[in-house]
Amino acid sequence: MKCPYCGEEMRSGGVYTSPNGVIWMPENVKIKWFWSRGDLLKNGGIAVVPAMIKPNATLKAQLCFKCKKMIADIENM
Repeated sequence: MKCPYCGEEMRSGGVYTSPNGVIWMPENVKIKWFWSRGDLLKNGGIAVVPAMIKPNATLKAQLCFKCKKMIADIENM
């Protein structure tokens, strides 16, 4: 899928909750309960809402109820 903002190819993955906060991991990565920052980066993931840095952070996102797609800006997380 192409990014509707920049045209770059988007990566498929999943969003999970963990003691790290909310994380995004690419498809085909075995999910475990806790990820160190190094493990996240090594496996291609990111902390979308890092629990230890911002425990009450809010992820701002746009949601299309018609096509059921969500786009979130994670740059300032």
